[in-house]
Amino acid sequence: MNRESIDTNVLLRLTLKDIPSQYEKAKKLIIGSKTRFDVADIAIMEYVYALESYYDFNRLQINEMVSFVINVDNINCNRNLFNDALVVYLQRPKLSFTDCCLAVYAALNEAVPLWTFDHKLAIQSAVAKELA
Repeated sequence: MNRESIDTNVLLRLTLKDIPSQYEKAKKLIIGSKTRFDVADIAIMEYVYALESYYDFNRLQINEMVSFVINVDNINCNRNLFNDALVVYLQRPKLSFTDCCLAVYAALNEAVPLWTFDHKLAIQSAVAKELA
């Protein structure tokens, strides 16, 4: 199986279908392809940021879209991180998706506490500790 990569814009077009010609190209490229597409963690985080900030989707809608993307068979990404981060993201509306990923990453890697100057992260996360 060939390995290639895709970026945030391809993920957005695939899920939003807002630019029909680009949606068709993204769908043709990914869905049913024998190519394995690696998606960097930062691309998923940027994807969530765009959905939330630019497109104004709520957390439940974002959860559905991210879940779709990370569960496409030939997309290779950090599924453990993102599945767990989505749970925290839905449970902790005061935390950004990035903060949720940071906390989950620390927990998954047994690298806790997660030291931070971010008071909100420290009080909202079980693994973060404020560096005061």
